[in-house]
Amino acid sequence: MPTRHLLTDRGMIGDGVIDLPRLCQRVADDGYRGLCEVEIFSADAWWRQPVDVTLSTIIQRLPVLGSKEDRNENHTLTPARLLPAINRMWALSASKISAIDADFDRAQGAPVHTVAGRYQPKGWTDWTQGFEYGSALLQFDATGEQAFLDRALTRIRVDMPQHITHFGEHDHGFNQVSTYGNLLRLMAEGKLPADPGRQDYYRLALRCSGAVQAYRWTSLGAGEGYIHSFNGAHSLFIDTLRTLRVLLLAHDLGQ
Repeated sequence: MPTRHLLTDRGMIGDGVIDLPRLCQRVADDGYRGLCEVEIFSADAWWRQPVDVTLSTIIQRLPVLGSKEDRNENHTLTPARLLPAINRMWALSASKISAIDADFDRAQGAPVHTVAGRYQPKGWTDWTQGFEYGSALLQFDATGEQAFLDRALTRIRVDMPQHITHFGEHDHGFNQVSTYGNLLRLMAEGKLPADPGRQDYYRLALRCSGAVQAYRWTSLGAGEGYIHSFNGAHSLFIDTLRTLRVLLLAHDLGQ
């Protein structure tokens, strides 16, 4: 289907040409009975719809993704039935964000993995720092709790500038888009006060980050190549593919 933007103009499941029912039925026939994740990056269409309309449409389309036995059950789902689980998720998120912020020793780095149920730093790169502070922004976005916004703004101001032009890591999408990208989005949506100075700073952070990511290109000749991971062309992780979104944003902002 034609698209106006590579990242934020995605269609609803079932609208495209991929035979989702056949592919998903084969997965179900092999015994899968787990959850199905649906991501609709649609700034000009589905994000502008009331949340009940978008959720209802997803739920109506979900039967094509499940097994024959699951399809009747999916017809009984409604947005209202999902709200208790969604509210519980945000309550758990709030407690986790607060617990990490209160107990973690930031002198050691960013919380990366757990040992005996407690977060520990990994050491070579603080690639999860953007996720942590970005989670606080999403908590504010979903619940309106000002304390999470205040906490995120403070942490981002203190800890995130070092990541913007860091040539030794590939995690620019994880760190900068999760923080400066979300701040820019919230301001554009009117959930943060309009502030031209801050808006320009958030844009500059994303543009610089995208330029650093582009600089990490390793040419193989004949117009081919790749963006390397960590600190040299010897390193290539799949994580890099998932963090290249900062390139799209930086280009979209004029870089």
